[in-house]
Amino acid sequence: MTDKYAQLNKAKRLALACLVFAAGVFVFTVLLPKFYPNLQGAWWLGLIKMASEAALIGGLADWFAVTALFKPIPAQYPIPHTNIVASNKSVIANNLSLFVKEKFFHPEAIEKLIRDSDPAKGAGRWLSQERNATRLSRFICDAFAGVLRVLDDKPVKAFIAKTAQKGINQLDLRQLMATSLGAVTKERQHQVVLDRVLGKLAKLLAEPETQIYIADTLVVWLKTEYSRIEKLLPSSWLSEQGALIAVKAVSSILDDIYEDEHHPIRHAFDEQVHEFLYELQHSPLMEKKVNSYREKIVNDPALNTYVQQSWAKFHQWLLTSLEDKMAKQKLKCRVC
Repeated sequence: MTDKYAQLNKAKRLALACLVFAAGVFVFTVLLPKFYPNLQGAWWLGLIKMASEAALIGGLADWFAVTALFKPIPAQYPIPHTNIVASNKSVIANNLSLFVKEKFFHPEAIEKLIRDSDPAKGAGRWLSQERNATRLSRFICDAFAGVLRVLDDKPVKAFIAKTAQKGINQLDLRQLMATSLGAVTKERQHQVVLDRVLGKLAKLLAEPETQIYIADTLVVWLKTEYSRIEKLLPSSWLSEQGALIAVKAVSSILDDIYEDEHHPIRHAFDEQVHEFLYELQHSPLMEKKVNSYREKIVNDPALNTYVQQSWAKFHQWLLTSLEDKMAKQKLKCRVC
């Protein structure tokens, strides 16, 4: 309560100081031409005089009105219509509550107001005119572009990063992974992934660079492990033949796996995937690992960097789009 009184006294002193200042400025503008006749009729002095006079009259009127509302005006003769609030508190409260209830919060009054005004129809009629629609869109684009130009990016980036971290922390990553993997295995899409991996490996083995790499590796291996054989037979020939044999053997195995839907490797791959899915759903150790991965993601500076870069790109794209839109509208207006 003491703070309220202190705030009230401070407001009173401020209002009184403003009133005294306005009165001082008014007196100054009245007396100044008497000492400096050449300023008589100066337009800027007249503006200052009118502003100070208006402020003085308005302040005195408001002072009297507010005082008359809450206190009786001391005078030799009683002034009617003073101390209004204290004398009519109950009447004012009842009338105000009844007015608000009937005019603002009554359902029928609200429905009637909306039905009579039909704001949607009025807005649609106004926007149906191309000039109005263009003016509104230009205003929105100008305002939005201005906001983007003066907007401080740091709080926005911090908010987005904090929101992203909070969302990742609240995310049940293990359940999400289990549900996604379960959907993939249910549709046997993991076998499609395996087929693509097999195709990529077969294509990689067919490339000359890969065969040369295998041959070079065999040369090094022969010289290291079987140096006597390397002395009897040319290592380059052995490595080339060995590389061809290895490529053919591996390619044959890959083709068998690719062509045979019931190949043992496919069954083993199925078992590994289902085993991983089961551990993901029921293993406490797997849950601990997933949670540790999530903590690493949240605390990784790369996440904050990615968020900041994404916002910067989006900010620049949005600003460029708005400026292009504004330029097109201005050009259209000039042509029209």
